[in-house]
Amino acid sequence: MKKISCLLLLYLIAMNHWCFIFAQVNISSEYFGTYIPVEFGNLLNETNSYSKSLENSSKTYHDILFVGNNGIFSDLKFHDGYKVSNGNKYEFYDKDSCKYVIDDKKNIYKAIYIGNTEKNYQVFYEYVINSIFKNLKEVKNINIEGNTITINDKKLFFIPDLMFFDNENCDAWFYSLEDKGKKRNYYALIKDGISARFIEGIKDENDFGWILGTKVFFEFPIFYYGGDDYLSYEVEKLSKPEIRLLRNLIYAKHGYQFKDKKLLNIFNNFSWYKINPSFIENELSKQEREFIQRCKLLEEK
Repeated sequence: MKKISCLLLLYLIAMNHWCFIFAQVNISSEYFGTYIPVEFGNLLNETNSYSKSLENSSKTYHDILFVGNNGIFSDLKFHDGYKVSNGNKYEFYDKDSCKYVIDDKKNIYKAIYIGNTEKNYQVFYEYVINSIFKNLKEVKNINIEGNTITINDKKLFFIPDLMFFDNENCDAWFYSLEDKGKKRNYYALIKDGISARFIEGIKDENDFGWILGTKVFFEFPIFYYGGDDYLSYEVEKLSKPEIRLLRNLIYAKHGYQFKDKKLLNIFNNFSWYKINPSFIENELSKQEREFIQRCKLLEEK
């Protein structure tokens, strides 16, 4: 009797073991990759602010999903990883040449990377940075690569976990490695209208974390819009100096040589600015002339 019981127990264990193995492979390899919530991605595209996108997103979904051969993993505030499913409660589908996942709470996630490398944080960092700085890629002295942004030879690393940082008054946090990597300095990115600046962070004396200091590490223009997107920009929301800059952006794109040294220095920050000595007003399109007039009226007010 004992022998039969032991054999039965071994059989049940083996069956459970095989069931567990089979549960691991019910996700098609074509869906292996890194996924982000669609709602978060939309907010990031609209605001170009990492902290605002996290804060205004739904609290019911996972910040990120890693889909692979071993199941589906997530991360709580990019701080504490855990497995969420073998895939049996999740749905997978394709739409408009992109892959999507629907979790057990009907939240939708969009793939930002498809491949068999599990827990690929790097592609998430790159996705966020390229969204935040999508209008900054042609500013001189600034180089964006992977999860870093290099300003005048100082390399800043993106921080995804905002648990210990003041994220109410800024758009993202970065850190630099100083003294041969033994010390970290923290910097908050603040975007204001069509300009941006990095401010050095300071230790919060009343709490365990970092808050905004007063020292500006670097200030730069962030208002170059690819194509003709800037023509539909809501200039009414800008200050008069910013409206003036945006109006003169049109002239800069045509190579106008500014007599105002301040304007000349600003546009010299951009690699695309090339002076055209033969520029004439007739080169401006009808839409550009209308935009200039609209800006002038707002400046006069």
